[in-house]
Amino acid sequence: MKLLLDIGCGGAKHLRTGYRTIAVDNFFSSQADVIVNLEEAGLPFKDNCFDIINLSHVLEHLFNPIKLLGDARRTAKNGSILTIRVPHHSNFRAFDIFHKNLWNYFSFDSLCAFAGRDAQERKWFKIKKRRIMLQLSRGKFKSLGIFLEKIINHFPYKYESYLKHIFPAYEIFFELEVEK
Repeated sequence: MKLLLDIGCGGAKHLRTGYRTIAVDNFFSSQADVIVNLEEAGLPFKDNCFDIINLSHVLEHLFNPIKLLGDARRTAKNGSILTIRVPHHSNFRAFDIFHKNLWNYFSFDSLCAFAGRDAQERKWFKIKKRRIMLQLSRGKFKSLGIFLEKIINHFPYKYESYLKHIFPAYEIFFELEVEK
């Protein structure tokens, strides 16, 4: 059976048909199978064992999200998928006192390019999908929100440069493929 690692599961594990889910969180009050301080300790799993890794609203809480992403990459098989959700920096909730980082559409570009000055170093991830999601697409203006999301995701640079304050985003979804 394939393995799914749900990092920062909180009150509910991320379940997927055909996968055995192992949930990890910082808090004893969570539904986690494994409690670990994500800021200080590494993930307590062997290398190359997970097929999918889910990080939903986790990275913004860490002082060093790169460390956790590196550890997630270590525990993932080559070709595995990381699904990531973070609040977009135009969302007022992104400025929560417990959030340490701000995110936009281009936040993972540097991890998906060469990982250093040496051209022999491989990139960490390949961006498979990324999508800006608007708050509008969740309420009574859902149709307008969905229409705007299509335009915004077709022209992300224009959105990040000019429109983010007019139409604030709710969150950003990333799907990254592990490259080793």
